[in-house]
Amino acid sequence: MITNELMKYLKQLAKSQGITQRVISEHLDVSLVTIKRWFAGSNMNLDQANQLCTFLGTTLGQSLIAIEKKSDYFSYTNEQELFFSKNPDYLAFFDLILNGKKMKSITKKYKISYNQLTKYLLNHIHGI
Repeated sequence: MITNELMKYLKQLAKSQGITQRVISEHLDVSLVTIKRWFAGSNMNLDQANQLCTFLGTTLGQSLIAIEKKSDYFSYTNEQELFFSKNPDYLAFFDLILNGKKMKSITKKYKISYNQLTKYLLNHIHGI
């Protein structure tokens, strides 16, 4: 599942571009009710989030970075630090994203599979 924070960001991004939920619905060939559910924070998977981001002219990675940058100070929680100490590959991945690297170039350069990318992102979305 995608977080409410991400959906708030994407909803604001759509609004700032003058894109209505109906336009998104028509472009993504998804019912308006489904779009309303997505923006309410439910029933959206990673592929759908990627499609929505692409339609809004961004990427999922850029959106996550934008959300992180909204806070005045970024730090990992104790739980995240413990997780990263046991899983340094995740730390390296998120360090690259937080430093503005695009997911496509990261996955290509480091030969990260779609399944591994999904695992990384879902762990981040769920707060690790």
